[in-house]
Amino acid sequence: AGTGSLSVEAARLAPQGHVYAIEKNPEGIALIKENAARFSTRNLTVVEGAAPAALDGLPPLDVALIGGSGRRLPEILDIIGTRMHSGGRIVANAITMQTVAACLDYFHAHAELYTYEAIQVQISRLERVGPYDMAKALNPIYIITAQRK
Repeated sequence: AGTGSLSVEAARLAPQGHVYAIEKNPEGIALIKENAARFSTRNLTVVEGAAPAALDGLPPLDVALIGGSGRRLPEILDIIGTRMHSGGRIVANAITMQTVAACLDYFHAHAELYTYEAIQVQISRLERVGPYDMAKALNPIYIITAQRK
């Protein structure tokens, strides 16, 4: 869950729901708790640990956001799949081609369970070069979304 920015925003957007932020690093855990308190998100619970083990005991899921998987993406997706009802959504952000490939391989292999799509987001930052403004590209981000059939 990192700093909890997505978790806090999700909790604010779904006040009737509940968000579980899984984080293994003590610094990240502290930041998530601090950000949750700053934005008064009472519907956010920090789960201390690493996925997939930290997924044990969570209630059924409507949406799962995956920002990092530590090379355990197939295991994480398997467990999420057992906890997700029909119509549930998975959103995975990826910055490496290996993670993109792992997502696509998984959803290809489980096509009977999911429909999916992938998009690439490219952001550029204007940088002053002499009298000109030049768009300098930042690294692309891939967003893979899947919906449980």
